[in-house]
Amino acid sequence: MKLDDKLMKIFKKKFSLKISESKIRLLNTRKLKKWDSLGHLNLILEIEKQFNIKFSFDEIVESKSFNKILNLLIKKC
Repeated sequence: MKLDDKLMKIFKKKFSLKISESKIRLLNTRKLKKWDSLGHLNLILEIEKQFNIKFSFDEIVESKSFNKILNLLIKKC
């Protein structure tokens, strides 16, 4: 499974999304009410678990969109 597909599944699951993948790719913390501080923490923890990686504090703070997280994953995997 490709990185973006796996990340897409995590987003759908964590935020109970039933929107198209193209719309998910455009998501950021301002566009999704469920993506609050607790939602962000749960999302990051699930990504770290599924990809067996660890994000630094700065990476966690900066990862406020689907694409930013995907770019971090590409660098780490």
